[in-house]
Amino acid sequence: MSTPGGNTGQPGGSQRLHVDPASIGAAKQAFSEALDGVQQQLRRIQSAHQQPWAGDPVSAETAHAVNNRTKGGTEEFNAENVLLNYARQLSNVVEGLQRTERTYRNSEDDNAAMWHKHAREGGGQ
Repeated sequence: MSTPGGNTGQPGGSQRLHVDPASIGAAKQAFSEALDGVQQQLRRIQSAHQQPWAGDPVSAETAHAVNNRTKGGTEEFNAENVLLNYARQLSNVVEGLQRTERTYRNSEDDNAAMWHKHAREGGGQ
């Protein structure tokens, strides 16, 4: 696998992932496992909510800040938003690998059928 060229250097920039056809299954599995891990962390974050533990203004302010940086709130780059974006990117890679795998298999099936037909018609002699 490699990612030469095509990277704009910006977050969300266009990148190309080059995978040897024989490695598509392993790459798809690796990205699927990474996606599963990110989704597990997302579930933890989405079910968590920090309560003010001491009932005073300082703990209320701290709990509010932790919640904003963890999920929801006004922070664009809170943990939930970052992981949601990462999960979308991983999902796109997995879907792309699935499409590539289907295309590759269809091409292989077409080639095999063509050669089989060619051999039946005596073209191999």
